[in-house]
Amino acid sequence: MPEIYVYAELLLHIRQLTLYASLEEDKFQGTEVLLSSDKKVITFIYGDTTASIYLPTQIKGTANITFPEKRRTDLSTKLQIEDLNELQQAIDASPGIQVPWTAASLSSEVELQCKSCSSVVLDSGTISEWRDLPSENWAELMDLWFCHKPHEHNHDDTLAAESKGFSAQSKVINEPHIGLVDTLSFLIHADDSKAMQEATGDDIAEHQRKASALTCGGCGAFLGTLNATEASHRLWKSRLALKAQPDGDLDSFDASIFIGAQMLQLIESSISRRIVVHAGASAGLLCWIFNPDLYYSSSRRGPTVHRAMKVFYKEIDDALKMLDENSTTLEELALPDSELTSLKETLTGTADILPASARTFQEWQVGLIDRYEANPSGLGAMDQNALNRKTDEIELFKLPPGWASLYE
Repeated sequence: MPEIYVYAELLLHIRQLTLYASLEEDKFQGTEVLLSSDKKVITFIYGDTTASIYLPTQIKGTANITFPEKRRTDLSTKLQIEDLNELQQAIDASPGIQVPWTAASLSSEVELQCKSCSSVVLDSGTISEWRDLPSENWAELMDLWFCHKPHEHNHDDTLAAESKGFSAQSKVINEPHIGLVDTLSFLIHADDSKAMQEATGDDIAEHQRKASALTCGGCGAFLGTLNATEASHRLWKSRLALKAQPDGDLDSFDASIFIGAQMLQLIESSISRRIVVHAGASAGLLCWIFNPDLYYSSSRRGPTVHRAMKVFYKEIDDALKMLDENSTTLEELALPDSELTSLKETLTGTADILPASARTFQEWQVGLIDRYEANPSGLGAMDQNALNRKTDEIELFKLPPGWASLYE
């Protein structure tokens, strides 16, 4: 039997819910489209094949689906949202940028392991306090503020800023038993980490080669970088599994979760939504954060709702040259080779999730990156699996008048 594929996408801020469906045959003859009585679950039926999804928001009435006259394997339609006030409340309640493993969520009992082989990288009880690192441009902002204070004059601002530790040349210094946390990594003192060994640096960006690569002592997997002058280990979160308590479960996340959060932070503090992602070599990705916040459901990813960002992207031959020529209009995100590869795999992998008609835009490829939420926000939360609930009434979407003959 042919596969039926269903995809729904809710754009929060323009209050638009779009439904896409496709069938691996040249027409939708005999296809039924059913809506549950609570207006939250939609099901396509073709013979013995069905596909159901949980809609990102409740819809109004029994929408008329327009079956296309020429492209009979695909259809799309706009669905009318039931309650705009409820949607606005969901928008207002949606959490901002979230990322796993912030300092506030960690305790002294945290244990870090290599995600590849489970070798212990940081023993539980080693770190007595976790602290969030400031944003990457904190030093420049503090330097600017200090140099332009209106109430102090006639002194050397540069020397004063350096003496207070917040000039642009200032560095964060690790202390033993103090763990520092940013969006992508942990920064811990070299004496606190274990099962680590220096490597050749093949897996780190060119601009980081002055720092030695760190690998797992158990399996040799890349974990981060060592800066010998600062006696600090920068461990990439995506390479680790974390156990919050000695008897707790191991937690780990795909690299795209952390990279996506970093991208959102970059565009939040910039007028540009285009980011050059590279690993120091010539090739890289140009990413355009086309929509930073949407909800989608896909019959190929289970029935539940996912919060994500939509990214237009294309490969570029010379990332550093592009940055030099467009320094005021592009943001930069430098990653290790392995993280860049993981990002590419995530973006290209979402081609199976997006409808065929939505996978490209002009010269851009289109992908999705899921957004992390500690607690699912209003539209993404499900008190139970809607597809397992008994439905008392089923409403049928009917063909618009005059279209039935096209599908006989």
